[in-house]
Amino acid sequence: MHSLGRRLGGLFSVLLATGLATLQAHDDGAPHSHAHADAAPLAATPLPIVVEASGPVPPPTPLAGTPPRTTGQGFWRFAAAPDLLPVPETARPHVKGAHGTLVVDPDRDIVYWGLEQVGWIAFSDQLTRAAVIQGDPALSRGNLHGADLLRRPGQLPLVVATDNVEGHVYLSDTRFAQVTTLGLPQGGPYADGRGFAPTDAAFTRPGSLC
Repeated sequence: MHSLGRRLGGLFSVLLATGLATLQAHDDGAPHSHAHADAAPLAATPLPIVVEASGPVPPPTPLAGTPPRTTGQGFWRFAAAPDLLPVPETARPHVKGAHGTLVVDPDRDIVYWGLEQVGWIAFSDQLTRAAVIQGDPALSRGNLHGADLLRRPGQLPLVVATDNVEGHVYLSDTRFAQVTTLGLPQGGPYADGRGFAPTDAAFTRPGSLC
């Protein structure tokens, strides 16, 4: 696990350090833009806004009572259902203003919700049961903003999660007991070790992520 974390951490650092560079250095070492003053401007045509009246699934049955406040247009209108899921009591004080992430383990019928200052909450049995996972304390210090899950035959899935508050990227399996913190990207805008607030990460293939 730790060797995988080191390999992923190294690749993660290289991808961010090199992927963020948008200018090339010429022989004189100075950055140069590749735009030319005589280049013709690109023409852009805005697409029309079309509100869809139907969707890929049957519309839900309207709720009884006072119509709820909704967002969206046409078929894609949504209403909050605050009491639909069994959020653990210890997590309820942190739900208001939640700005986190979800990952799904379909093989085990579990949805993991990352909640700020709580960590991971596991919803199971078709979302009818929930429990806060008592994992590595690092996961509950900041905010799990974006994450991805990698299924592995015969093993627990891997999860990579970004913490935009603490400025870290975490790697673990779904026990979340042993977490590897991936290194800060080297060079580029993070050369001084400041300002790193990652918001998402994804597995590109087994052994690699970005």
